Amino acid sequence: MLSIFPIAIMGSQMARRSRTQFHQPSRATRILLVLFMASSSCNKSVSPTGQSADAAPPDTQTGGDSYFQASQDSVGSDIGATDRDVASSDTGATGLPDAHAIDDATDAGRPSLSALPAMAMPRKGHTATSLRDGRVLIVGGRYDIYDSKATNQNTTKTTATAELYDPATESFAPTGALSTARTGHTATLLADGRVLIAAGSTGTAQSATAELYDPATGTFRSTGALLAARSVHTATLLDDGEVLVVGGYGASGLELASCELYDPTTGTFAATASLASARYGHTSTLLANGKVLLAGGSAHNLKDFATAELYDPATRGFSTTGPLSARRDGHTATRLADGRVLIAGGEGDGDPSLGKEDFASAELYDPATGTFSMTGSMATQRFGHTASLLASGMVLIAAGMNHLSTATYFAGAEIFDSTTGTFAPAGTLVSARTGHQAVSLTTGKVLVVGGLKGENSAEVYDPIVGTFYSHDLPRESHTATPLPNGKVVISAVPDPMNEFATGHAALYDPGAGEFLATGTMVSARRWHTATLLASNKVLFAGGGFWTNTTSLLRGEIYDPDTGSFTATGAMTWRRRHTATLLTDGRVLLAGGATDASTTEIFDPATSAFTLSSPMTTARDTHTATRLRDGSVLVAGGWGSSSATLESAEIYDPAAGSFAATGGLATSRSGHTATLLPDGRVLVVGGMVGNGLQLGNLLGKASCNSRSLRSLHARVLDRRLADHGAFRPRGSRPVRWPSARAGWF
Repeated sequence: MLSIFPIAIMGSQMARRSRTQFHQPSRATRILLVLFMASSSCNKSVSPTGQSADAAPPDTQTGGDSYFQASQDSVGSDIGATDRDVASSDTGATGLPDAHAIDDATDAGRPSLSALPAMAMPRKGHTATSLRDGRVLIVGGRYDIYDSKATNQNTTKTTATAELYDPATESFAPTGALSTARTGHTATLLADGRVLIAAGSTGTAQSATAELYDPATGTFRSTGALLAARSVHTATLLDDGEVLVVGGYGASGLELASCELYDPTTGTFAATASLASARYGHTSTLLANGKVLLAGGSAHNLKDFATAELYDPATRGFSTTGPLSARRDGHTATRLADGRVLIAGGEGDGDPSLGKEDFASAELYDPATGTFSMTGSMATQRFGHTASLLASGMVLIAAGMNHLSTATYFAGAEIFDSTTGTFAPAGTLVSARTGHQAVSLTTGKVLVVGGLKGENSAEVYDPIVGTFYSHDLPRESHTATPLPNGKVVISAVPDPMNEFATGHAALYDPGAGEFLATGTMVSARRWHTATLLASNKVLFAGGGFWTNTTSLLRGEIYDPDTGSFTATGAMTWRRRHTATLLTDGRVLLAGGATDASTTEIFDPATSAFTLSSPMTTARDTHTATRLRDGSVLVAGGWGSSSATLESAEIYDPAAGSFAATGGLATSRSGHTATLLPDGRVLVVGGMVGNGLQLGNLLGKASCNSRSLRSLHARVLDRRLADHGAFRPRGSRPVRWPSARAGWF
């Protein structure tokens, strides 16, 4: 298992730096990278031949106790920790369906990782509004948490918080809070620079309240209430300064046809004409002639609309226009520089047995003729995406999802060129997401924030280089696997604020000295294993979120050539297990915290797991080392009696069974086991004692990281005193490092 501490420290350093991308990491960062790549035990990645990366092919060594000869000549030790060493708490989950896939176009415009921070709060169903001074106001929304008072109970919370993004410093800062938590609301920039926050859902009911945000004071205050409670409506600033509020989902649970106007001078709402067709999930676009185009949308009977209507502020009435070529909701509508409106993607009515009809098609609305006409199609069918008008006049289409056969979330982006009427690839986002917000910045870039699958993450699209960049989350209990091409793939970890938000995997290129995002994992996971297969692909298996979920009952395969992850067949749920590449190319998975004595074999040819013979002793946080004869030495670990183990056993691949062998001189778990050139196995470090004693020690310590670090240093000092200092050959005695260095 990779030592979790160096990358955790590196992650915190990333978070503290404000803008610098890691294209040229400092010497300290490079050292930390080497440390976390080198520190390994039960999760150790191996070469296709099955040998550890740090060991030459050894001579055959047989016998029981001969594997464990007391050594006073260790050249160093890797100090790891299990999750029993670190206090943690259960947090968020979105309750997504277990069966889903992630699509990533990684062959062009690969995104990079920088110190761009995440939002302070995870959000979906929020708003993002560009202010006059260039900052972006992000308001409300909902997020998912794990309720520790109920077993595996995921709870959705609605937030009243708000924050500001400053493009000059590329940072987020909190601002005043709403008086009412809300999601599915609207946020409209008024002519005087204030922002109208209208209606939405409180999480339990639709709201009719409204508030005004004043950028000068950074505060919200209440304004007049709407005539009807609603959410998922639209709000459009008219040329006369009033705000048109249209449709939405009403308090009765049905869509609304009613509309109203907000007058900033009086702070009140008044009724105006109603839509011909009640709808929600539609788009509302201010045209150059001052009219407003309402297009598409949906109704409670799941019927989507191809109809469109025009609101005329002069007559304060609606008239029909169009229609669209297809029934759409979840689409985007973007006014182009020439006054036409681009309608892109969306979902429509379809055979429920085949899934809804999701669109890659796009069409253009011409206000001069009042008609829609087809234009070029996107490469990907999608809805729940965003469309942002760039300074060049092109339109950036970002992320989204479809559910043609299963829910698929996209990280790919496309650019629409209105002069040619065609779409072209525009790179990939760092995180796949849908229902997010995208705002064109005064710098010419585009800020993308939140959404399902990326609730608290933020990233920026730079049209000059045509790529996205984002922050890299601090990581722990992850894996880092060297690839044959010299790069290192680093696994995604669950977001502590929202564990179902699939994190992005990272790719480190030592030649360029930079971190890049690679494909999005099917499931972010921790306490898993990563094994380099003979095909040069990587098997990620087991592990968990902060809580147990069935979505980790499958492994996944990473393909370095495509940068994509693909789910494997079903497996037993396990974590803190070992995964060992056998000489025939299969992988032995052994033990773990949930099924501590069971084992299974992964066959790359079939991408399937098969249960194998159990171990003689239940264990987790142990080591598994493949020997030269192809057998596997399993040693130590944490036993079923909540105590560390001295026992060891040998797995014979030919017989498919385990047999006990000579034990360790000292019981331990969380240690390392390294195959030496002479065939012996060097076991170093680990944890000694029983779980109750260690739990009591940690229970007396503060959860503050500095206190835990000091405690760990003292525990390690005592271990060193108990077992004697190691002396490298021909060198002075080794001095035990400081508390901070003790993490390594």
